[in-house]
Amino acid sequence: MVATDINADHNDPNHTAALERHTIARMEVTNLVSQMQETLSTIHQTISSLDTAEHDARLDALEQDRDKHIQAIQTAFADESSAINQKRKAERDEILERRRREDEERERRRKLEDEEMEAKARMEDEERDKDLRIHTQEVEDKTDALMAQVEEEATRMLAEAGDKLKVLEERRKEINRRLDEQLQMPLPPPPSRTRRTARAAGNNTEAKSVPWQTEAVESA
Repeated sequence: MVATDINADHNDPNHTAALERHTIARMEVTNLVSQMQETLSTIHQTISSLDTAEHDARLDALEQDRDKHIQAIQTAFADESSAINQKRKAERDEILERRRREDEERERRRKLEDEEMEAKARMEDEERDKDLRIHTQEVEDKTDALMAQVEEEATRMLAEAGDKLKVLEERRKEINRRLDEQLQMPLPPPPSRTRRTARAAGNNTEAKSVPWQTEAVESA
């Protein structure tokens, strides 16, 4: 019965299809297992091949090269900075030296200007003093000349006055002499009736002598 059933199953189309499906599934599982094993092997090989020593060496080389270049750049920058600083210092020193020379030159010019101004002022004062002395001397000379002229005029006037006074003194003396003569003349006698005729004759004689006396007084 069992054999009959088995044969019967072989002859059954459904049974055949199931067997085929089972075979295919088994083959697929085997294939998947094989692929899994291959994949695991590849994973193992891949993991085993993950050696970073070369990369670390390359990284170290890159870092060293980077540090070398950075050091070179920094050294060049430091050298350039030193050169620039020296250049700037030289420029500052040159500017300071130029300013010092300019200050000295300005001070020299100022001192020279002051000396020139002082010399000019001194010359002007000397010239003014000279003009003052000249003008003063001119005024003194002119005044002395005028004073000498006045003194001369006064001397001449006094001399002329002295001469005139001498003449007047002589005239006064002459007048006094004549007056004394007149005063010393004898007085006439007192009147007398017996001599009226004689007195009249005497008066006529005196009247003739009076004009001469009057003339003498007026000329004095």
